Amino acid sequence: PSAKLNGRLTELELNSDLTQLALDGLPIGKVDVARIVDALALDTALTSVSLAACKLDTAEVVQLISALKDIGSLKAISLAWNKVGPRGAARLAAALAQERGVAPLKSLDLVGSQLGLEGAQKLARALEKNTTLKVLDLSYSGLTQRGCSRLAIMLKSNRSLETVNMEGNSAGSFGAEMLAGSLAVNGALRSLNLARNELGDRGAGEVASMLEKNSTLTDLNLAGNDISVRGARTLASSLEKNKGLLNLDVSDNPLGKIGVKAFWNALDTNTTLLTLTRDEM
Repeated sequence: PSAKLNGRLTELELNSDLTQLALDGLPIGKVDVARIVDALALDTALTSVSLAACKLDTAEVVQLISALKDIGSLKAISLAWNKVGPRGAARLAAALAQERGVAPLKSLDLVGSQLGLEGAQKLARALEKNTTLKVLDLSYSGLTQRGCSRLAIMLKSNRSLETVNMEGNSAGSFGAEMLAGSLAVNGALRSLNLARNELGDRGAGEVASMLEKNSTLTDLNLAGNDISVRGARTLASSLEKNKGLLNLDVSDNPLGKIGVKAFWNALDTNTTLLTLTRDEM
């Protein structure tokens, strides 16, 4: 291993009271994973583990999750930009569903983790029963419309998640419809990022119908979703009824002057929105 990685691993091995382990951007091989697993068996104080962009393959991810699941103090895990894949997602799902171990986990970062449909399904099933996770980042994870839809349905049952980031996936209008149905009854979620999810005007319409019923969502990002004048008008109309949203991002969409004007007109009625992010015309 590099001198920097070796130093971090040595610290982990020698300090059983270490609370944070951050190895982001350091390539980790099989021998390094074995060292980490052995050291984790002795550390009962870790609250945060970040292994973003460590070039881990699925087998190594599964091995690490198996070691992390028994650390009861752990609050945050990042496996961003590694090959978590369906197998890794399944192992995470099992850990999230168990009564002990990572059950107290508050934050899970799986950005760019290549979950696949199977991984999304298993993760969603576990999160329907999980009561502790607050922050979930699945941005750029290669989720298709079906995968996004399954996670959207999960939000109908989950009552603990407060922040969900799904930027850069392919929810589409059908995924938006599933999300709208769930968030019409979900009273826990506060922040949702759906930027660059191929929603289009139809998807924007589904989101708009949700905003008319939901009063707990405060932050919504719809940037880069090919929303035109039609979608802008529908969203703007929903703001006249919504009383909870504080920040809305509709930048990088072809709203047109008429679409932008529709939003400004809506703000004459809506007195709660604090920030409307859009492109300069």
